[in-house]
Amino acid sequence: MSPADWLARHAAADAHAPARIRILSATPDAPEVQDWATRLREHLRQRGWSTQVEVLQDAGLEADQLRVEPLTVTP
Repeated sequence: MSPADWLARHAAADAHAPARIRILSATPDAPEVQDWATRLREHLRQRGWSTQVEVLQDAGLEADQLRVEPLTVTP
Protein backbone atom coordinates (compact mmCIF):
# COMPACT_ATOMS: atom_id res chain seq x y z
CA MET A 1 0.00 0.00 0.00
CA SER A 2 1.37 3.41 -0.89
CA PRO A 3 1.70 6.18 1.73
CA ALA A 4 -1.10 8.11 0.02
CA ASP A 5 -3.41 5.07 0.17
CA TRP A 6 -2.56 4.41 3.82
CA LEU A 7 -3.25 8.03 4.71
CA ALA A 8 -6.55 8.05 2.79
CA ARG A 9 -7.66 4.93 4.68
CA HIS A 10 -6.72 6.49 8.00
CA ALA A 11 -8.50 9.76 7.17
CA ALA A 12 -11.65 7.87 6.10
CA ALA A 13 -11.72 6.01 9.43
CA ASP A 14 -10.71 8.95 11.63
CA ALA A 15 -10.89 12.62 10.69
CA HIS A 16 -8.28 13.60 13.30
CA ALA A 17 -4.57 13.75 12.63
CA PRO A 18 -2.51 11.32 14.69
CA ALA A 19 0.11 13.02 16.86
CA ARG A 20 2.66 10.42 15.75
CA ILE A 21 2.91 7.57 13.30
CA ARG A 22 5.26 4.70 14.03
CA ILE A 23 6.59 2.74 11.04
CA LEU A 24 8.06 -0.61 12.04
CA SER A 25 10.32 -2.59 9.73
CA ALA A 26 12.89 -5.38 9.99
CA THR A 27 15.24 -3.09 8.06
CA PRO A 28 14.37 0.51 9.02
CA ASP A 29 17.45 1.96 7.30
CA ALA A 30 16.66 0.33 3.95
CA PRO A 31 16.22 2.91 1.17
CA GLU A 32 12.73 1.58 0.38
CA VAL A 33 11.58 2.05 3.97
CA GLN A 34 13.10 5.52 4.22
CA ASP A 35 11.49 6.47 0.88
CA TRP A 36 8.07 5.25 2.10
CA ALA A 37 8.45 7.32 5.29
CA THR A 38 9.54 10.40 3.31
CA ARG A 39 6.54 10.12 0.98
CA LEU A 40 4.22 9.70 3.98
CA ARG A 41 5.67 12.85 5.57
CA GLU A 42 5.07 14.75 2.31
CA HIS A 43 1.42 13.64 2.20
CA LEU A 44 0.96 14.59 5.85
CA ARG A 45 2.33 18.09 5.13
CA GLN A 46 -0.01 18.42 2.14
CA ARG A 47 -2.94 17.79 4.49
CA GLY A 48 -1.60 20.39 6.89
CA TRP A 49 -0.97 17.77 9.59
CA SER A 50 2.04 18.18 11.87
CA THR A 51 2.23 14.46 12.63
CA GLN A 52 5.67 13.18 13.56
CA VAL A 53 6.83 9.98 11.85
CA GLU A 54 9.15 7.50 13.57
CA VAL A 55 10.87 4.62 11.78
CA LEU A 56 11.85 1.81 14.12
CA GLN A 57 13.14 -1.74 13.89
CA ASP A 58 10.95 -4.77 14.53
CA ALA A 59 12.94 -7.96 14.01
CA GLY A 60 9.69 -9.96 14.08
CA LEU A 61 8.66 -8.62 10.67
CA GLU A 62 9.71 -10.07 7.32
CA ALA A 63 12.14 -8.00 5.24
CA ASP A 64 9.37 -6.86 2.88
CA GLN A 65 6.83 -5.97 5.58
CA LEU A 66 5.97 -2.66 7.23
CA ARG A 67 3.67 -2.11 10.17
CA VAL A 68 2.24 1.39 10.45
CA GLU A 69 0.73 2.49 13.75
CA PRO A 70 -1.00 5.83 14.30
CA LEU A 71 -0.51 6.94 17.93
CA THR A 72 -2.24 9.42 20.22
CA VAL A 73 -4.92 10.96 18.08
CA THR A 74 -5.41 14.67 18.69
CA PRO A 75 -8.74 16.50 18.21
